Amino acid sequence: MPRRFPNVPALSAFMLLLAFAVCPDARAQCVSLSELAGDLLRELQRRYPEVDLTPSVRTRGARYGEAIDLTIYRCIQEGVTNAIRHGKADTVRVDLFEKRGPRTCGAATPTLQLLIQDDGRGILPNTPLGFGLTAMRERVQALGGCCAIQSAPSQGAIVRVIIPVTAVAVTTASTPKYEKRIEAS
Repeated sequence: MPRRFPNVPALSAFMLLLAFAVCPDARAQCVSLSELAGDLLRELQRRYPEVDLTPSVRTRGARYGEAIDLTIYRCIQEGVTNAIRHGKADTVRVDLFEKRGPRTCGAATPTLQLLIQDDGRGILPNTPLGFGLTAMRERVQALGGCCAIQSAPSQGAIVRVIIPVTAVAVTTASTPKYEKRIEAS
């Protein structure tokens, strides 16, 4: 039996959720990174109920720009999926937070940091990176960040992503997509 909606706003909300499910990239332009990451982690928990997925998202409720938000989203998606599928992890912890860096030019340089830890089988030494981890590393490096993977057989894996955050990139979730940019002279 088809689902019925009592009013147009409910139908509109349902259609928007459906569009976001089909195209998460569109959602990244509408909500904060913390909401985007939270939604993804809830979906992964729903998809893998046998895994203890522990999220900790501590960002300023901001968007960091489409490129950064989408990169973090894809890194979480790839990192958690790899831990479960390849590492056979029972427990996965995801930490996403902003951290002030060392002072340069009188101001602290913030970074966005993602840490994914699991208790799975780990990665054998000299194992080549697959397409997903290679793409993750390339996305992060394209933003001036770094992506490191630590692992030992039978000791799980740790994926650490650090991306510098510029003042231009950070916007509130309600700010329009088009931003004024100040070029350095």
